[in-house]
Amino acid sequence: MKLAYVDSSAWIARIEGLPRYRKTINDCLNKLIK
Repeated sequence: MKLAYVDSSAWIARIEGLPRYRKTINDCLNKLIK
């Protein structure tokens, strides 16, 4: 569930091009990967 939510948020941020959210999303994705 959490992965799906983060993934959809990441796509929305990429499509809308919001750099301030992109850093936060990247940090979250990095934590999930590690």
